[in-house]
Amino acid sequence: MIISIITSWGVNEHWGVMATYTILTLVSSFTPIRTLNSPLTLNNAVIFSGIVLYGTWIGVWSALLEIIIISFIFKSKVSRALANSGQVLITVWLVGTLDQFFRTYYPDYWFLTDIGLILVYWLSNTLLAAAGISYFREVSFQVIIKSMLQGGSMTYLLLMAVGEIGARFVGAYEGYSLTILLGTVLLLRSVFHQYFASISDQQKKMEEIKNLNDSFLIALAASIDARDPYTLGHSFRVAHWGRETAKFMGLPPKQSTEVYYGGIIHDIGKIGIEDNILNKEGALSKEEFERIKEHPVIGYEILKRTSVFPELLPAIRWHHERVDGTGYPDKLKGNEIPLIARILAVCDAFDAMVSDRPYRKGMSVEEALRRIQEGAGTQFDAEIAANFVTMIKSLNEEELQKIIRANNRNQEIDVSLTT
Repeated sequence: MIISIITSWGVNEHWGVMATYTILTLVSSFTPIRTLNSPLTLNNAVIFSGIVLYGTWIGVWSALLEIIIISFIFKSKVSRALANSGQVLITVWLVGTLDQFFRTYYPDYWFLTDIGLILVYWLSNTLLAAAGISYFREVSFQVIIKSMLQGGSMTYLLLMAVGEIGARFVGAYEGYSLTILLGTVLLLRSVFHQYFASISDQQKKMEEIKNLNDSFLIALAASIDARDPYTLGHSFRVAHWGRETAKFMGLPPKQSTEVYYGGIIHDIGKIGIEDNILNKEGALSKEEFERIKEHPVIGYEILKRTSVFPELLPAIRWHHERVDGTGYPDKLKGNEIPLIARILAVCDAFDAMVSDRPYRKGMSVEEALRRIQEGAGTQFDAEIAANFVTMIKSLNEEELQKIIRANNRNQEIDVSLTT
């Protein structure tokens, strides 16, 4: 790429231009504009303006000298410095080549071609940067590119547009326009700083509210389990299995989190059940069991009146429904039962089967999984049951038993499963 453009560099005639652009790119690198997720520098806008004004050679020179100087200052590894150089060379060469093509064949459409060049520069630089970050940090390319596109793409394009407008102003009005351009950039920097600082403050407040809600739900679950010592830790284990099942099924993080919190408070209605029934050591009578069956509705009404966490209401009311319509309290069938409740139904049953009770010892994991498979399509959603069984079988025995024996949130193992 360097050899292909070496005849057009014209360095001897433009030492001043090269030095100015190199300094500008360096200054831009050390004065980033803060966005919500990451800082953005103006150096690419500066390099782009150089390409528009003087051609590819100035972009190559200023970018490479900037990388060499910064790599020396921060003592970067040679491999990373070379990767950065390659990223810039490819981007600059591609944009510069397209610019020459447009100047030759479409000189009267410079406004549209400039927009095209901005998009090409942004896309090329973003993809190459994501590839480099993915390689050196050993993180999925898809994850990196998604984060970059969501983090500041519009701001990046706006900065590139500022570079393009600045180049056109300088080309038309020479040095006088630099004062206006500099003022515009400083104003933009100030506006961005205030805007993103305000959003950051709002995010912190939202995070504080979320943490408060988390603490409230966890305390609520602990109080529920404390009333029934024979099921201590049940809510946390069901929540754990529910979240891992949702993740295993490929549900979005937001849904997985909702399943988790639904599991945390799915038995909130037991607050309204008498102690002599909850703490009974033997089997329940028919009347006592009918009373226990009221806890989904009791919990549903409690949470509904508070007007908080409406997305968790289905988990509370319908986690004892069966897909064949013989469950309680509303005898819903199949997909009439919300997904969150269908997931928790499997997890709730599994934990109940493998946990010890005063009147019986918990069954083996193998037996519990066999019963879940037998109940697929009648008691449980067949697809969810199959995913749950596969997920449990993927865990090693020590890890599995540690979770089964956990009796509070602090003992819970945070298992990350992937399909």
